[in-house]
Amino acid sequence: MTKRVLFFVIANLFFALLAKAQPIEKPLPPHPAYDSLTNDVTYTNCRQYIGQTILMLPFSSLYPLKERASNAENFHLSASIDCSIQNVYKPLITKGSKPSIYDLYVTDYAYLSGKNFKIIDLIDNTNNLKYRGTNENGVFFKLKSTENNDIIYYVLSKDGKDFVSTGPWVCMGYYEKFKQLFKNKTFIAQKNLDDLHEINTGKLISCSMGEAVTCSDVTLLDLKTRNLSELCIILKKSSSDEIAVSKKWGPLKAGEVFNSAEKGTFKRLDAVINDYKEAEQEQTQQIKQEIVIEQAQQNEINELIKKYGKNFGTKIARGEVEIGMTKNMCREAWGEPERKRETKVVNGTTEKWFYPQARFLYFIGDKLNSLQY
Repeated sequence: MTKRVLFFVIANLFFALLAKAQPIEKPLPPHPAYDSLTNDVTYTNCRQYIGQTILMLPFSSLYPLKERASNAENFHLSASIDCSIQNVYKPLITKGSKPSIYDLYVTDYAYLSGKNFKIIDLIDNTNNLKYRGTNENGVFFKLKSTENNDIIYYVLSKDGKDFVSTGPWVCMGYYEKFKQLFKNKTFIAQKNLDDLHEINTGKLISCSMGEAVTCSDVTLLDLKTRNLSELCIILKKSSSDEIAVSKKWGPLKAGEVFNSAEKGTFKRLDAVINDYKEAEQEQTQQIKQEIVIEQAQQNEINELIKKYGKNFGTKIARGEVEIGMTKNMCREAWGEPERKRETKVVNGTTEKWFYPQARFLYFIGDKLNSLQY
């Protein structure tokens, strides 16, 4: 009996210790909702991307194969900026080279092109003194491949919080929002545009200021001049010619080159209408304010005329003085003088009021007798 009790005590103690030894998976801290209007990652918004799926931009099928750049930086096997062959995801090794642990490596982008990854976590070691001065001191996305469950880490920042990261991807939430906002919508050209590249024929076309075009698609466009596909809005003219506009790089022009200096050259029709409405409202408000000011000025004139008569009242309203005005009238017209000088004479007193710019008023008694201005 004693042995049986002892056995149960030891067994319970063993299982208690075993349960204590098991790692407890901590739940991830809550993260803010993703703002699908942006594809850029900053320290301020990076936590929004947790849970989002990103598409690694595919190679452009039209870009010359012999010129294709296959190197991709910042894709690692751990949350570390270490670029050794042991830590870089699918390191790019050229033929005939002999890998060395001292060499710096980059990822072979062929293993990423066109693949989807889910952002499952964000590692931020910038505030942890434990990692200061180490390869782990940075901000990293933890990515999981939707194809083969590979776990990789993308380095967002190596040395601080002030960063804007535009990796070789498009966030699918951003892509879908783009389609929702723009497809089948009418756009208006905001300026005259020449030498635009027609994406189907390659010919050069133009678009006049105020011309209406329709968004026929939002797609990843392959070009002869870019290594990776570019997310573009496809705008169709009334002639059925189609042009491409990148939100980031502007319209596609001659030689398949984007002109970033002309970003914002097309605006959605509803936004244009809204601008006109706002301009009308602003103009109406300005007119109302001008009417209020004019009315207030007229009321002031009327009060002065009522108080001092039409002749003097009108002149006071214009800031003018005239011989025969009283001191109060002059004070309302010119304001208080900088100084006064009173002189006693046989018949009473005279007073001289001095104003800036060598102006003065000379009173005998309460009446203005002479002036200089």
